[in-house]
Amino acid sequence: MSPPPALESWALFWHSTGLAQLGGASALMPLLAGVLLILVFVREFEPVFLLSLGFAALLVALPGSGLGEPGGLLYLLYEGGVRSGVLPGLFFLGLGLLADFTPLIALPALLYVGVAAQLGVFVTLWLLGSLNGLLGWNLAWADVGVAALLGGANLPSLLFSTDRLAPHLLGPALLALYAGVALLPRLQPPLLRLLTTAEERRVVMESPRAVSVGERLLFALLLLLLGLLLFPAIAPLLALLVLGNMLRESALLDRLLTGHSATLPVRLLPLASLLLGLAVGGRLTVGRLFSPESLLLLGCVVLAFAVGTASGVGMGKWLRRQGFASLNPLLGGAGLAVLPLTARLAVAEADAEGEGSRLLPYAMATNWAGVVGSVAAAGILLAVLGGK
Repeated sequence: MSPPPALESWALFWHSTGLAQLGGASALMPLLAGVLLILVFVREFEPVFLLSLGFAALLVALPGSGLGEPGGLLYLLYEGGVRSGVLPGLFFLGLGLLADFTPLIALPALLYVGVAAQLGVFVTLWLLGSLNGLLGWNLAWADVGVAALLGGANLPSLLFSTDRLAPHLLGPALLALYAGVALLPRLQPPLLRLLTTAEERRVVMESPRAVSVGERLLFALLLLLLGLLLFPAIAPLLALLVLGNMLRESALLDRLLTGHSATLPVRLLPLASLLLGLAVGGRLTVGRLFSPESLLLLGCVVLAFAVGTASGVGMGKWLRRQGFASLNPLLGGAGLAVLPLTARLAVAEADAEGEGSRLLPYAMATNWAGVVGSVAAAGILLAVLGGK
């Protein structure tokens, strides 16, 4: 067989390259990936997750790579990692290995504060559902559920739930969540000052009482049993969170680490973030990211954060009237599960009054209560909206 003419050979080669397949949308995605990488290297904003997210977005934006298409590496990582719940579960295992529930066990009332901060999820669900009918937006209830779950501020449970409710909103939801978290340092402190008096912000909390290992293990076991019985839809995440915490609180973790680096628990969370970023980045598209849905979701996350902060502070004030006079209402802001940002913001407001030093362990405990509350909220919405 004679070789093809030189002109035809060059044409075949040219059409096989990504350059020949570049279009308007595919040319924009490398720019978006570049913005994500700039945030990593210049601003050091969520470096591990955004690095892998931007890197994967760049890979799938290059035409002809096939990495994000069925059978491609990133496609398989998403299907086997996110859709199965393995990677969000691995993330929660890492969280459990780091979680210290001691102040939460010492002051169980903080669970009410963390759960109350999830009111933003349900207010957003009700409000958006009502406007959807009144204005004829024609949003599916599953879409409304994803918008509401942004208020939980819990990345792995949001990804887990969005994949099951409305996978087409994965990119916009991720963008809205990160934009909302970036706005939190400007949004929450003024709101905390508005909702609390100077006297309330100056409340000095007592040091947490000593909590035995048996109490910590019993707490984890009760959390597992109640969580799985009430919220089975979110079982993969809750089970691995508790498993990680039980490994931390028992001597088993020390046995597992014999002969290995003691920093393994700390390294697991970045590894899970890296794999999650690669899996999700392979699903990002320009058409979905830059759409009216993204603006709507951003509005929802700001609303949910504001309502969640207000309801958490309100619960703190109510608990003070019920006999917990030493509870600082600023902890309500830490009920949003943005670890450890919202805890630091609450402590900073207390520090401004000169009394923040004793608030830190309780603020972190409220953060963990918010994580548990956000998982419970996801379990409820998955059970109610999963078939709609």
